[in-house]
Amino acid sequence: MEKIIKKDKFDIKKINSIIEDFCQENAIQKDNIFKLQLITEEFLFNILFPNFEKDVQFSILKNDNSIIISFEYDDINFMNKINEKTIYSLKILRKETQEIICDEKDKKTLIKFVI
Repeated sequence: MEKIIKKDKFDIKKINSIIEDFCQENAIQKDNIFKLQLITEEFLFNILFPNFEKDVQFSILKNDNSIIISFEYDDINFMNKINEKTIYSLKILRKETQEIICDEKDKKTLIKFVI
């Protein structure tokens, strides 16, 4: 499932509803629904949107052993924009995920959260 999130028209209720629908369609446990919503809110509100002005490509997928929620946007230097305000959010994200993958290439950043 993929969706473009427009920063100026961002609606967290709609994103949470999309996550819930995806989880129901894929028989994902309720505790993972909460984790996915928390990851999304924490990343968008506290890390991405305060530091970047672009729209975001949001995707979520399930494979045999994990669920991956991804955010891709036109910008690089993600790590350079980490500051004291975002450190706490990163700690929360680290606690809630098995792995966080950051890939920057072709003037785009792709962040994947694996649970």
